[in-house]
Amino acid sequence: MENFSSPKGQSMDKKAIYEKREKILDELRAYEKTLPSMKTLRRRRRIRAIGLVVLPLLFSIGIVWLLMSSTPSEQAFISVYERYPSYGVEKSDPKSKLKAMKQEAFNHYETGNLSLAIDELQTLFEETEDHQYLFYKGVALLEENRVEEALQAFGAYNSKERTFYLPALYYTGLAHIRADDIEQARKVYDDLSTSRKYQANLATALKILEDQKE
Repeated sequence: MENFSSPKGQSMDKKAIYEKREKILDELRAYEKTLPSMKTLRRRRRIRAIGLVVLPLLFSIGIVWLLMSSTPSEQAFISVYERYPSYGVEKSDPKSKLKAMKQEAFNHYETGNLSLAIDELQTLFEETEDHQYLFYKGVALLEENRVEEALQAFGAYNSKERTFYLPALYYTGLAHIRADDIEQARKVYDDLSTSRKYQANLATALKILEDQKE
């Protein structure tokens, strides 16, 4: 004999299905409310497009304003200065107890937290006597406009055998440029005869400084 579900059972099944469907629909409606509208999306696209045009323009205006409002030595320095990259530094030796300190120091250096980087690089040098840390400390000091201290740090590179001898010599020249010392910058220019790139950059800075003084 065939079994048929009772009308009452059918009614309860339909009611359960209906309630479940309504619950799902309510969840979908709630989710839709969290999505941005097409109007909002269009507005975001417009803002993004404007930003792509305006931000580079503002950056250029800022550089021009900075150059116009600076002294001749600052203009010459800014025209060629770039922070030396830290990709050549050993930062990931798992056996070194200084691993964390190295990573922190160069993270601060790379992100522009130079006052913190300077202290940490000095500590690393004291712990290891590795002159690479003095070089990077010198670059950070120079960017912070602590020129005399930077020159002292670069002064440790009096041997051509040191890894960063040429970069240190170049940044020494930039320090003299920033200090408005053309004579010393010229001497460094002559010593950089083996590096066309550094010599060309220093020549550019020297020309800007000399032209401003005429």
